[in-house]
Amino acid sequence: GRATSGRSGGFSFVFMDQRGSRYEEDLAALHHEGLLRPGAVIVADNVLKPGAPLFLWHVCMSGGYYTQVVSLREFAMPVEDWMSISIYQESVSPASPPPQELLQLHRAADHLRDSAQTSG
Repeated sequence: GRATSGRSGGFSFVFMDQRGSRYEEDLAALHHEGLLRPGAVIVADNVLKPGAPLFLWHVCMSGGYYTQVVSLREFAMPVEDWMSISIYQESVSPASPPPQELLQLHRAADHLRDSAQTSG
């Protein structure tokens, strides 16, 4: 069932470290099911490489999250990556549709991820 704001259930912290293209879907599911507590912290790893562009668009443009993106060195590699830290503000309004270029970047990141997984 759907959690309501009067229930004590839900998450106050979420860490995402799976396929970046799933971050936005997973966050939408958590929100739809009422599983995010107001003030919940959502940390997402690897949002630059291979990337989670639709997730970043949502948490930065919807108005329902206070988000900071932090630049870090990728574990055991001399390359930059980003981690996002978002605080859920409870009043999420739909973000405007992402630009076409962002959708293309989303597909390219998925393709890059698929290529990396099958080439080793």
